[in-house]
Amino acid sequence: MIMAHVGQGKTATHRNRLERELLTEIIRILRILGGSGTRREIKEEMKLSSSLVPAEKISEVKVSQGTGATYHPFDFPFNHAAKALINAGYMDERPGHILQLTTKGMNCDLDTLNADTDVYSISDPITRKRAQRKPHLSVSEPDHNYENVIMQPQTSEPHIHTEDDDEEPAATNEDPETVWRSQLHDALMKLTPQKFEEFCRALVHKMGVTIDSKIGIPASNDGGLDGLGYIRSNDDFRTTRVAIQAKRWSGNVSSPEIDKFRGAMDKFNAEYGIFITTADFTSNAQVAARQGTRIITLINGDEIANLVAKYELFVTPVITYELGDFFK
Repeated sequence: MIMAHVGQGKTATHRNRLERELLTEIIRILRILGGSGTRREIKEEMKLSSSLVPAEKISEVKVSQGTGATYHPFDFPFNHAAKALINAGYMDERPGHILQLTTKGMNCDLDTLNADTDVYSISDPITRKRAQRKPHLSVSEPDHNYENVIMQPQTSEPHIHTEDDDEEPAATNEDPETVWRSQLHDALMKLTPQKFEEFCRALVHKMGVTIDSKIGIPASNDGGLDGLGYIRSNDDFRTTRVAIQAKRWSGNVSSPEIDKFRGAMDKFNAEYGIFITTADFTSNAQVAARQGTRIITLINGDEIANLVAKYELFVTPVITYELGDFFK
């Protein structure tokens, strides 16, 4: 790691190219969202409409060699780009950790926006000023080689390290929602396969599915399903069979797994399928899930957290308060 104390004249005028490109991409996505959104919402929209980074790379999860905790490598350049835009006046962070474009951010020309002169020339002095008030802070080269988030090789450059940053990218985000989502993912990954299947059946039950106690629940002879249930229509006249598949994986689910699941659905004449994974689905898997007459609902790690929060499944909501600008 290259280290230099703040104030010794070392600056960080160059960044990884991905971080630079994210400056305009974050603004573009926020405009699509109507001018504001959480970090999670921005990244979800980026998966759908951005060609900058493959969706699989945005969702990629790695394990820290130092702490053993999981983190998303993409969060590292994303959070640094977001901080730079806030410092440079292109967006604000509102209560509830909502990122909102300012008038400057709404009206700027993304085709001519220059990372150095329009963003970092304003953001860097603010970051250095904050760091100078905390003498233990340093200017350092990032520990994580996040240039590999995109497909072509990039050059990693030093960045200014502040107390808001940490060894892992996830820690650079102060958003409590990000923290509990990461904790949930770590907890799910530590469950036994059987207990994870139990969790998924409980989640699907909260979604309105009545679980069949004979199929998928026994440890053997489940026919390739992790659960089967029934859901009644709103008019109470129709009942359909729902097949459940659960994968506690760190790698993304590919299309062959979708095809195998559909084959298991055929065995039990299931009209619908729900495939749950702690990771994410490849683009080919998403296409495969939409093919045929029976569309399979895909629930990735982020959506698991959404549903856990919605139904308050095995979690307790916590109310907290943030100090206003008066105290700053």
